[in-house]
Amino acid sequence: MAEALQLLKRRPWGIAGAVILLAVILLAILSPIIAPYHYNNIDLDHRMESPGGDYIMGTDNFGRDVFSRFLYGARPYLETGLIAIGTATVLGLLLGFISTIVSTKAASILRIAIIIPLFLVALVVLVIILFFLARVSGFSSLMSVMPFINPELTTVIIGLLLSFIFLPSVYAASQAAFKAGNISGGEAGAFNLRALGRGFIPLLLLTLVNLGIAVGVSVLIIAPMTYYGFGIPPPIPEWGGMFSGTGLTYIPQAPWMFLFPAIAIGVTILGFILFGIALGEIWFPRFPRVSAGSG
Repeated sequence: MAEALQLLKRRPWGIAGAVILLAVILLAILSPIIAPYHYNNIDLDHRMESPGGDYIMGTDNFGRDVFSRFLYGARPYLETGLIAIGTATVLGLLLGFISTIVSTKAASILRIAIIIPLFLVALVVLVIILFFLARVSGFSSLMSVMPFINPELTTVIIGLLLSFIFLPSVYAASQAAFKAGNISGGEAGAFNLRALGRGFIPLLLLTLVNLGIAVGVSVLIIAPMTYYGFGIPPPIPEWGGMFSGTGLTYIPQAPWMFLFPAIAIGVTILGFILFGIALGEIWFPRFPRVSAGSG
């Protein structure tokens, strides 16, 4: 892991991507402190005011502060990322512990037993979405589905599904940590708490990296879902909803309602891509590259 960090330092685009993802995470965490107003504070006397003064990003069609909604709009992505990484970490530690104490075969059986129920949940969600798609036609009809969507349920389901992306890496890192501490007692030597602690340092760093990736992936998934009416319903702010709802409707009168969330989505996706490219070059250094002159 230390070597990977050194390699990352040689890739400034990867550091830039990591900084962008970290900034999104900090915005989501600090939004209740930084935001000057509640995200749903309606003031009809200040509808669609241009940026400046008390409203540095202006106000929307309900007089709500766009800056406050912009800050809170990052929270659904962080919540989804935390659910994904938290689930992957708990399951990875459990599987790593069982594979070290009992056997790898037992861990594989447990992993299948965990995956099947979550797969059934995903299948049910897919059937529900297809049912609504079969009953409605057009974007305006899709908006009628919004009252049936629970924002907490949306983030939980997406987070659980994303957790399987990160589970293999967490499982491998936790297994290596448990083996380093010799918790099974089956090998020569006694249990080594210090070695176990050192073994968990890579797992901690991996968790932080995975959280940044999970936030980036959440933006890629939730923002389009909200655009088509299947994401986070109003009045809860989310960049995709701010971008696609009233943001598009009031572009001529209040372009800032559309501009700021659109920039946030674009920059976050760019950060995710830059960070992903850097990690790919570090983790797969021997991946074949096609030269310009190859036929």
